[in-house]
Amino acid sequence: MKISIVGRRIDITEEVKDWTEKKFAKLDKFFDASTEATVVVEALKQNKHAKVESTIVWKGVIFRAELSGNDLLGQIDKSVDIIERQVRKNKTRLEKRFHGDVPKNWKGISQETEFSEADYNVVKTKKFPVKPMSVDEAVMQMEMLNHEFFMFVNEETNVMNVVYKRKDGDYGLLVPYE
Repeated sequence: MKISIVGRRIDITEEVKDWTEKKFAKLDKFFDASTEATVVVEALKQNKHAKVESTIVWKGVIFRAELSGNDLLGQIDKSVDIIERQVRKNKTRLEKRFHGDVPKNWKGISQETEFSEADYNVVKTKKFPVKPMSVDEAVMQMEMLNHEFFMFVNEETNVMNVVYKRKDGDYGLLVPYE
């Protein structure tokens, strides 16, 4: 697996780099050598806290963990555990999606019994009209509805987009690409 370590408002030391590579090597059994992992370390509150965002993209599937606290190496370790749990939890679904075209090592992974196919049971389907609107109009509509996200057709691109409220209070925009 290829690992990219990025520091925001923090210098990545050799110790952090070595620790990250060592811990993420644990995930090599799940992914092939061409899989890319990105670990972003960001300093928060005058270097007293740090946030670690770990992302692995494999065949269009995104495995992600985000942690913050004052133990940087512990957060990296926990993020690996979270991603490993995501792989184990979704092993059967991923095998079905890729028709068994998953790494051979996955075959030996026992699926944890606490997870079942019913975990993602869709209990409600909601239909609503979508009309072309600007991003600003979509954010305003989302705020008026007091929702965390809002799906709309972008009037500039005529493509379905989603605006969402971020944890920091700002807004994000999800746009599909080809």
